[in-house]
Amino acid sequence: MYVEPVTRVLADWRLWIALAGTAIAFAVAAISSGTTTRSWRAETAIVVGVGAGPLRPGEVGATRELASRLDDLVRSDQIAANVVSTLHLNESRASLLDRISVSVPEAGLLRIRVTDRDRLRAPQIAQEIGFLFPQLVEHRFPKLKAVVWDPAHIIGRTDQHWGRNLGIAGGVAAVLFVLALEGLTRRRVLAPAAPTPAVSAAVPPPQPEPPPAPRPEPVAEPVPQPEAAPEPPPEPEPVQHPQPVAEPQPVAAPGDWNLGELERLVREHAAEFPDRAQEWEIYLDSMREHAGPDGQLPASLDWLVWDTFGDVLERARQ
Repeated sequence: MYVEPVTRVLADWRLWIALAGTAIAFAVAAISSGTTTRSWRAETAIVVGVGAGPLRPGEVGATRELASRLDDLVRSDQIAANVVSTLHLNESRASLLDRISVSVPEAGLLRIRVTDRDRLRAPQIAQEIGFLFPQLVEHRFPKLKAVVWDPAHIIGRTDQHWGRNLGIAGGVAAVLFVLALEGLTRRRVLAPAAPTPAVSAAVPPPQPEPPPAPRPEPVAEPVPQPEAAPEPPPEPEPVQHPQPVAEPQPVAAPGDWNLGELERLVREHAAEFPDRAQEWEIYLDSMREHAGPDGQLPASLDWLVWDTFGDVLERARQ
């Protein structure tokens, strides 16, 4: 009884297209989610320009063309080698450069983004680039100036989005099956009706039934009128809330290292490390603007001091 309708539905090409489209949609969703690598994104911003005063994006001396020309300098092998050596990264320079991107959203502003699987290492790489790039610019181009406008920080992460991708695949499957069922319904309505067999001449035609007796028409009852709805009460006036007051930014805590002590250790042991003496001088000049009035460095540079001056610090303890 039901074999013929089921066979007709399974033989329709619309159903097979819907099944194939559903399989393809879920396969694409699974491949897209499975091949996506979870990683963190960190960002720092640097302003470049010409001038002796402080630079800001869009001011005189900070141009978009100048920042665009320094794009390749950020992604140079020299900076990549210093970052890999300082942070002791277990990867090549080319692999690190593939995870670094640079954009110029405003005149004179370089926005550097780093992608890494480790949440702590991503901002460390961005901070190291923001520390080395201004020094490299000033040494190669004495007339230029580069300063960190926005310190390194986490801006987000990439996820596999299993729920979103599978939800999109389910929506595509639902649309395909709705279209397939609509085509089957239209086909059934437009199908020609089976011919009615002819009535035998020997059978007399059916006699018409006598008309029914007229019935008395019912008397319409009056419809009650609905009562008028009461007027809604007046809405209360909106309460204005006070604007939140911005909290003061905390002051950077002092670290464990003093700039004067580091300079003394470098002078005493520079002859023992001739290949690193020039690098230490560059780092000391860069740290001078972060030191306090007594030469004390902030705690945020403790890891950099130990990674950079570890050899001379170990020699001083002996």
